[in-house]
Formats: sequence, structure tokens, C-alpha cells
Amino acid sequence: MMRNIKNKIIYALVISLLLSSCVSQSGALPRDNSAYGVFKEGFSDEDKRAIYVLGPPIGSGWDGQIGRFASERVKEINKSEDYFAIYLEVATMSYILDYISKEINDNKEKIGGFVLAPGSLDFDPIYLKLYAMNIPYAIYNDKSESDNKRHAMVNILEDDEQCGAAAAYWMTLRGLTVNTTFATIYNQDDGRSLSMLEGFKKYLLGEIDYIDVRYKEVYHIQNPWSRAHVDRLFTKFAGNTRSSFDAANRYASNHLPSFGNSASKYSGQIFILSTSDDYSLGFIYGLKKYPHNPDAAAIFDNCYFGIASVGGMQEYINNIDGLNKPLVDLSSRVDDLMTVYSSPNNVNYAIDYLILQLQKYKEEMGEDLTSDAIEKYDGNEKKYGTAIVDTANYDLFIGYDGGYPSWMVN
Repeated sequence: MMRNIKNKIIYALVISLLLSSCVSQSGALPRDNSAYGVFKEGFSDEDKRAIYVLGPPIGSGWDGQIGRFASERVKEINKSEDYFAIYLEVATMSYILDYISKEINDNKEKIGGFVLAPGSLDFDPIYLKLYAMNIPYAIYNDKSESDNKRHAMVNILEDDEQCGAAAAYWMTLRGLTVNTTFATIYNQDDGRSLSMLEGFKKYLLGEIDYIDVRYKEVYHIQNPWSRAHVDRLFTKFAGNTRSSFDAANRYASNHLPSFGNSASKYSGQIFILSTSDDYSLGFIYGLKKYPHNPDAAAIFDNCYFGIASVGGMQEYINNIDGLNKPLVDLSSRVDDLMTVYSSPNNVNYAIDYLILQLQKYKEEMGEDLTSDAIEKYDGNEKKYGTAIVDTANYDLFIGYDGGYPSWMVN
């Protein structure tokens, strides 16, 4: 099997992680009374301001893991001398709106602000409520068309085009050409997926660069592709356009023979571009289940096989760790895996941004942020930079829990 030989890149990525779950099914009630007790006791400390973090119910998958990482950050905040915080799961909008009104009316002078992480939920009513009551708030990754985001301190966004550019950069380093056997796994109804594919194409065309957030390095493709070559690459094989774990699984099983035959005739390369670690895991599971066939195994043994993904799911990162496993099925014929770290862990940057702005205002003005100052915020958007996770550095990243059993994905 041809394997790409790389030097280890040693670097550190600073990621804030913390612990605790605070709320339950009815809307915004704390999961455990001890966590809520810490929060309520904070109101008796005249020097502390309250930070409310609202997001989806805690669980597995992208939305559920927003809650996991945010609630962990909340626990760390509660160790500080300046703030106390609570994570509130949003399940019932009417309940949470009533809760916000009561908390603000009872304790407005003690409230520092809110961090809102809607995931796939519609937080528009909450934006309106907080603006009407002159409470500062920061947002994590709301890409809706809502005009009511405009009064947020900030909207921290995942940079989907850069995710695509990162994947293109990674593939070109490994020899991607117009003759490469190339296929895409994405969801055509998902705006994030489409933006990632567009970023991949733009990097190849030389229209955008890949910006490495680790070293603040900018990478520009040395020999930009023509539009015709990009189109040819993307139309070589019909992509899996309505993907899921199961759909990607079936896609692998149905297309492996043609992938192998194409690669053996042309460039000797197979590259799969997936816009989600869920889809990538489904594809890899399809490789695991593929009927044992010595001829197919021989074809893949003589090809370079790489998969580029987006997400940062721990189950997928575990597969990067396992690339040197025994050759027991076709999944062990994959030479290289990567994912672009675009994780719900990044909700912590919105939390930290709110706290930083509160501190900055107090230092500059000599007083806590008041409702009179809220008008100056205009919902500016800041895109969170990307980082490539592969065999050189996977052990430095903490992934999110996708909820898959180990027998299926490891």
C-alpha cells in the first residue's frame, strides 16, 4: 500500500474546555440542583455578574454537543471571582421567554449578558426579547436570515468556505490532479455543505487562499486550475447529494468497483471529499462491510486512497488514529484521513467574547456595561478560523461525541 510519509508537525491549539450539565427537558430548568445553587448564590455576591448561556438540549451530535461544551465552560466560569454562569437548555420557546423576562425583571442590575447558541433552533424570539429589554448578547453560529441578530455584540460563525479551502489545500499537497478519481459526499439541501464545496473550488481556481489558524499562515495555490478542469473533476463521478451516515454507507458499497477501476487506469489516486464527519463515517463503514474480494483488495493496495472531511467528531478522529491497523477489510486500505476542525466546541469563543467585552467596557468606562450602551452593537460577524486534523496532530484535538457505537465506527 502506498502511504504518504509525513514529518510530525508539533504545535499547540488552545481550546477552552469545561464541564457540567445544567438544564432539563421542560425548557430551562437546571439538570442538578447543586449547579443551580451555585448560580443563585452568585446573586448574593455584589461583585459578580451573571452570564446566561442558552442552547440546544445536551446530547450527542452537533447540536447536543454545543450544550456539552458550553456547560463545561460554565463550570470553569463559576470558579472565577468575576462572574457566575448557567447553561440553559432551550426546548420550549414560550417557557424560555417567560424565564428570561422573570430573571431580567428580578435581577437586571446583576446580569452581565447572554450567549445564544441556537444550533438548528430558531432563536429569533429570544433576540427580540433581549433587545427589547436592553440586555447585551453574543451569538454562536446563527446563519439564518433573521434581521434581529443585528443588535448582538458578535455572531461567531464557522467559516464554511475556509473548511472547503482547507480540504483542497490538503488534497493538492497529496497530489490531486484533474485525472484523480474524485467523488463528493454532501447534502444539497444544506447551505453549509454547498459553501464548503464552493470554498474547495475557489481554492483550486486561486480565488481564495487557505488560512491556517494555527500558524497564521496563508496558502495560495501555486498553479491555479481552470474552470474547465474544476468542472471535470466534480463531474467525473456522480456525488452522493443527499447524504447521511446510511446513504454514504450505501454509496461506498455501490461505487467502490468503479472507483478502483478508474484509479487503476488513470492516476492511481482516489480522493473522497465529504462535508461532514457523519457522512465520512458512513462511507468508511461501507468499506468495512464490503464483501471480501482479493481482486478488489489488490486494486486498492496499489492506489493512494484519501478522505477529506469536516467536523471534528471524536469517532472520526479515532479512525485517523487507527490508520496503521491490520489489513482486515477495505477500510484498512485508506492511506490518509483528515477532518477540518469545525466543532461545536467553538461555542466557547462566543462565551469568552462576551466576557472580554464586558471586561473591556468596565476598564474603559470605569463601570459595568449598562443598557444605555447596547445600541452601539451592530451584530458584527466574526468567522472562526479552521485547522486541519490529520495523522500529524490528531492527538492534540478534543472531538465532539457523535453518538455512534464503537463497534460501528472503530
